[in-house]
Amino acid sequence: MLNITEILPRYTRLNVLISEISDSRTVEFEQQRFLTDFHAQFSDIQPFEAMLIELVAQTEAEQSGVLLQSLDKEIQRNIQLISVNKQTLENIDIKQACEKFTKQHDTQIANQIHITQEIWKEYKKVDNSLDTIGFKKHTEQEEKRLWEKHEELSKRYKDEKKVLSKLYEQQKEAENTARKYLDNKFGLLLSLSQTFSDILEKYLPKTETSPQNGAYFDMSLISAIHKACNDEQFESISELDLYAILNLLPSTGQFVIKNGERNRVYYLIHKLYEQLPKETNQTWRTAILQSLQLKERTYLSKYRTAKGDSSTPELEKFADNLDELFKEFGS
Repeated sequence: MLNITEILPRYTRLNVLISEISDSRTVEFEQQRFLTDFHAQFSDIQPFEAMLIELVAQTEAEQSGVLLQSLDKEIQRNIQLISVNKQTLENIDIKQACEKFTKQHDTQIANQIHITQEIWKEYKKVDNSLDTIGFKKHTEQEEKRLWEKHEELSKRYKDEKKVLSKLYEQQKEAENTARKYLDNKFGLLLSLSQTFSDILEKYLPKTETSPQNGAYFDMSLISAIHKACNDEQFESISELDLYAILNLLPSTGQFVIKNGERNRVYYLIHKLYEQLPKETNQTWRTAILQSLQLKERTYLSKYRTAKGDSSTPELEKFADNLDELFKEFGS
């Protein structure tokens, strides 16, 4: 049966590899092997949910909560990594990595062929000498030495041929192995993580977030955001309403995201999150997402889109402008 102590460290390793692949824009065969094997091992959804049911039923709530949140963190990280780097990962040259793996024995084979051929040449030279020795004057000792040399070279030749045959077998095995890992699995891994996320959400402990006393953001920052985004990314509201909403204070106004502007709002939330100290940023982010009826897992997979490979020029320009705005306020 699937155990969380099995899948959790493998998810962590998976995310490390995807991050490395995204940064280098290349994949090594062993990385591709891990990705493919991960999907094959965990693609059956039923054992995953059965694992969650057993964990919740048989483990103390506090301990199971920590494990579930750790798993959720890695799953959301995976969704985010693949989503943000989607274009890069879709264009990774997996075939090149597999070809490199199949050719790992080429140098050894070439060297071994040379060694084997040189011994064969020497062997044939001695063999020819034995064939003609009866037609010329020679001593018994000379013939004995030739036969000893012949036997020695025959044994060496057979041994080196075995080494060469073993290398050819290893090469063939590498070719057969590589064929199993030619497919790009990033899209399937993203789909798998999204499915896991939907299932896991049912079992995560529900926590209520309480805003701090006082404002998170001052009016000058809110005014700058209002000037830049009001009636653009969200429906028109007053500065005071925006101040109240973003500071998690009571308000009669409504923050309504316009069609097609959700990724920009995700990025705005991310910049506000960065503006806050570590002691309060997580609490604020969870609360504001709940307030705006946005799913945190979706936010985590989308907020970097503005700076990712799949960003549009318009979205990237918005992100750059927002970055400049926040620089003026120390972020």
